[in-house]
Amino acid sequence: MSKSYFLKHGLRRKLLIAVMAFSVLTTVFLGVIVAYSYYEKTIEGNRAVVYGYLKSASDYIDGDKIQHYLDTGETDEYYENVTGYLDSTRKATDIKLFAVFVPYEDDLVYVWMSEEGQNSTDWLNRHEEYMEGGKETRDRVFRKDPQESISTYNYRGETILAGFYPIYNSNGEPVALIDVDMSFPSVLYNIFIFVASIVACMAICTLINGILFYKRISYYLIKPIRTLNNETKNLVKNIESDEYKLTKIETGDELEELSDSFNQMNQDIRHYIKENIEMTAEKQRVGADLELASKIQQHLLPDVTEMKRIRGFDLHAIMNPAREVGGDFFDFYMISNTKLVILIADVSDKGAAAAIFMAITKTLIKSRAGMGGEAADIIDYVDIMIEEKNSEGMFVTVYFAIIDLETGHMDICNAGHDYPAVLQKGNGTEDAFVIEKTPHGPPIGFIPGSTFVSYELDLKPGDRIFLYTDGVTESKRSDGERFGTGRLLDVLNKNKDNSCKDMIEAVKTAVDDFAGDEPQFDDMTMLSFTFEGRNN
Repeated sequence: MSKSYFLKHGLRRKLLIAVMAFSVLTTVFLGVIVAYSYYEKTIEGNRAVVYGYLKSASDYIDGDKIQHYLDTGETDEYYENVTGYLDSTRKATDIKLFAVFVPYEDDLVYVWMSEEGQNSTDWLNRHEEYMEGGKETRDRVFRKDPQESISTYNYRGETILAGFYPIYNSNGEPVALIDVDMSFPSVLYNIFIFVASIVACMAICTLINGILFYKRISYYLIKPIRTLNNETKNLVKNIESDEYKLTKIETGDELEELSDSFNQMNQDIRHYIKENIEMTAEKQRVGADLELASKIQQHLLPDVTEMKRIRGFDLHAIMNPAREVGGDFFDFYMISNTKLVILIADVSDKGAAAAIFMAITKTLIKSRAGMGGEAADIIDYVDIMIEEKNSEGMFVTVYFAIIDLETGHMDICNAGHDYPAVLQKGNGTEDAFVIEKTPHGPPIGFIPGSTFVSYELDLKPGDRIFLYTDGVTESKRSDGERFGTGRLLDVLNKNKDNSCKDMIEAVKTAVDDFAGDEPQFDDMTMLSFTFEGRNN
């Protein structure tokens, strides 16, 4: 029944239809259960009948004579007596087929056959191939209780019980099998009559009970609900009135409690509307603050265009926060006429707290780098300063490098950050990007009193370094698979001859295509550097 039908009719009619539908389904369900139980009991009783016919025939037939009939192919008076016994038994009962055969490995050979329109003598010594499952049935009857071999099948609308039983010789050995197929044409008809009677009785009772139930529910339930419905409509019309109250229903039951709940809901809704207006205004204010914070954070990052005027390298970097503000950052600046600092970092959290921690760390690194010294000394100083005021236990991974633009010499300190992708010409890697797994220490602020180490790298003109945060490699798609360093290297090597800007845009596009509709869960920052040399 369609939804539109219910929408056009009142609650009384819907309730009546629901009650009647439930009653009909219950009637059908119980009818099926009763029919199945009746069917199983009938079949089980008839199994015993079939077993009795099989056992009687087995006792009647002399197993020692069977091989003689197969060897000679001739019949005698005893053969005719058995034939008469099988035919008379079949005609006096619902047996469709009475057969005796000897099972061999590849086929079976009939000895007697009693079936409407068949002459038993014509079947003597007739070979026939096994039907599907015939060999297994033969073995099962010879080895186990023959009553287990009685099964049921349907033939042209008739229920047939088919059973097998062994015939034994004087030594107690099974030498042949008896097959009985017995029909029960009246079983399904009796079941139908029985179920129809049950269903008819239950339908009449259901109709009477449904009418009585409908009248009582209409008076004690539907009428108060209609009153509540009308009052609810009035509530919506008077939503802006602080004094409006619903009419109280006094029935002394749950409907009265429902009426009281509606009145309380009326008051709660008005209170919620007032609070929601205030919260919306606050949310707009916070949103404006976060938008301003995002702009400030972007302004804290260096401008790549300002570095274009410096000869000897190509450089580009981007930072895409997962929220309005993020904890990733990059930086680059000259600390002398020939030395350039590049760094990338990832704070342990996201959002406003990470952005503040980022700003503090960035400022400390830049101020200390301006004083000179090795990369490890600079990071060690920043770690000490962070530990003094780090009650929240935050930390930051940093890749920090000082590059001599005259010689290409790099002084590097990696504080727990992702390994960089490096392309060095003539190093045996066929001029391809590889992940440079070099020594590094823990993140800044992670382990109090940590010692940081430096390592060196010498660049030649054309050598490239690609730095990134884990928001790139750990970006995932809907099935949970991560982007990974393997895909990152594939993209870098396909774009290894492009500019730093084009290379970063290619990686960003590849990550976005990989993730699809999956939302960005972490800040994503990349920095690409190409050493050109000032002597070129």
